[in-house]
Amino acid sequence: MTRPWTLQGQGDSARLVDCEECGDDIGAELACQRHGRPALLSLFWAAVDSDEPLDGPLRIRVADQTFERKAITTLVGMLGQVPQLEIAPEDALLDVMSDGTSMTVRFSDLETTIGLNGFATALEKFDRACSLRTRLSHTNDAGYLDHLKDSPSPYAIIDQNVWLLSESMDMDTGNSVARLSYGKPETDAIAFQALCSSPDSNPLITIVALVAIGDAPEEGESTELVVIQDDAELRLPGQISSGLNTYPGVLTTVDHRHALWELLQGQGSVSFRRAGGKSLSIPSSGTNSVVGRFLRRCSRYPNQT
Repeated sequence: MTRPWTLQGQGDSARLVDCEECGDDIGAELACQRHGRPALLSLFWAAVDSDEPLDGPLRIRVADQTFERKAITTLVGMLGQVPQLEIAPEDALLDVMSDGTSMTVRFSDLETTIGLNGFATALEKFDRACSLRTRLSHTNDAGYLDHLKDSPSPYAIIDQNVWLLSESMDMDTGNSVARLSYGKPETDAIAFQALCSSPDSNPLITIVALVAIGDAPEEGESTELVVIQDDAELRLPGQISSGLNTYPGVLTTVDHRHALWELLQGQGSVSFRRAGGKSLSIPSSGTNSVVGRFLRRCSRYPNQT
């Protein structure tokens, strides 16, 4: 039976599937995600029979080219843990898939082959339906952001700054790194960043708040990060980052159950400052979705407890 890739839906609901009339027997799906996020590739035929989430290397071979990526899984019905990865519109994998006839996918100890019949034509339609390239190029456009303010989103959008969740692979270690940040997309203009890595012998989430640290601070100097929302105040032990290894500001670590996350999912704004320094105010209203997703990703990692 021929299984041509087919476009289904429009806008945020647009998705490509490798078989139009196969019921639940879908081998793979490329789905649009909201508001400029990379498309999500789900590889159902590479599912692992497990109740526990997995992450690890995933290899995709098309003709004589092999791509290795870090995949995470989601539990899908009777299939088990389905590996997924985000693919940006400029990703070379899409070009290779467009030219190929099939792709061989290896995840965990399983290997499967998924046809690419009609993928190139379907991808052109998907690109228009999802408008992914257009959204990414206008992420900083004020009018575009105004249009999104009242929409459900993995971003919490305030003016031209956003709360953004992303995940990538550390090329030096091969570990998956989840990143929560507040600032301008696609730039280094951020005010707050939280990172967690898998696997990691340290089960803490590393945070840097880009607060004023004074003149000529010493790298690693002990200090406190003071976090305030309304009448609630947290004082977190930390150290100075002068910008040698990360952004300049105050570094601290917390776990995924820390009271800080409740403040960041509250209403209004949260202020950060170095003990005795000037305050930096960051909006927290509407962040429940993005902060919640970040914490779930961090707590899913093997050494996060």
